[in-house]
Amino acid sequence: MIRKIIMLCLIAALFVYMLVYFITDAILYDPFSGSVPKEFKPRQDDFALMPQYAPAWNSMIYEKNLFSPSRSYMRSVIPRKTPDIPPAARPVIALKGIVIDAFGDYVAYVTIDRQKAVPMRKGDKIEDVELVDISDRKIVLQWNTEKINLTMDKIKTIVKPRLKR
Repeated sequence: MIRKIIMLCLIAALFVYMLVYFITDAILYDPFSGSVPKEFKPRQDDFALMPQYAPAWNSMIYEKNLFSPSRSYMRSVIPRKTPDIPPAARPVIALKGIVIDAFGDYVAYVTIDRQKAVPMRKGDKIEDVELVDISDRKIVLQWNTEKINLTMDKIKTIVKPRLKR
């Protein structure tokens, strides 16, 4: 127990000594109270002892500088060939039916590329196919510059007469 008290007293004494030393040398110090040192005047011999420095950037380093503004990104001026795109194939279009809606306008049900039938009115455009004209039995579609006529009439074929036996 006595050892602990002695150690604690030594630590307290050391702390008080450091505190006093800090206050006298750091806080109460007046830099203008003492003599001011004379200005340094180098002699001629001192210049000979000083090393001579050369510029760090010689021409080789300047040319290979990664961050030089002259090494900025420049777009190539080489014209690129556009690949020849083949013309689009004509879609498979089928007319499923024509009805009159509640407003008295004709509505055509058209399938494009064997998908679900879509209702189209005059002026509607789906993909590249536009409905130009519609009547009770036929429609006119425009695909690119080509006009496509579709009708509801069935193709009449010659029916062979039955042979009598």
